[in-house]
Amino acid sequence: MDAASQIKRQFGEINFYNPVITFKYQRIDIETKLKTIGYLNIAAILLVPVLFLLLKDIRPAIYFLIFVTSLFIIYSFSSGSNKVEIDFFYKRVRIKNKLLLINSIRKLLKLPTTLFFPEIADIYNTEGFYYGRNQTRNFLIIKSNRHRTIRLATFTSEKDSLRLAGLLKQVIIEN
Repeated sequence: MDAASQIKRQFGEINFYNPVITFKYQRIDIETKLKTIGYLNIAAILLVPVLFLLLKDIRPAIYFLIFVTSLFIIYSFSSGSNKVEIDFFYKRVRIKNKLLLINSIRKLLKLPTTLFFPEIADIYNTEGFYYGRNQTRNFLIIKSNRHRTIRLATFTSEKDSLRLAGLLKQVIIEN
């Protein structure tokens, strides 16, 4: 039995709609979907630098600081909406985002988009704020040997996130 089927059998029934988890032969796809409010937040944050650009009395250094801050906030908002492919055949985790801007920021900052299993130090669950609102969510996190942590998916239920983190850790790290 392949690893993805084994995890599917042990994980059991998926009774939540976000993230979407698809089990395929030797592969698991996890996609956390942004809701409309998330896209509206990103659009509003993109408008802030444009509004400051229309002001004629602003210094270029301050405008640059506002622009970089906006990119950081957008990256924080949407980094949890990744498309993650865990491939047990090639022993790698590939991370993409629907937004081209996020993928470009990752390239610019040299953040990994493909991690091979030996590069993964830990897989765990952590609780945190969701989109800066007073809602806590559970994040499925991968800790790399060379880089900081990477948020793979966002779960509403701690139980589901802990269970998937434990199964992935068992197959990826402990084997």
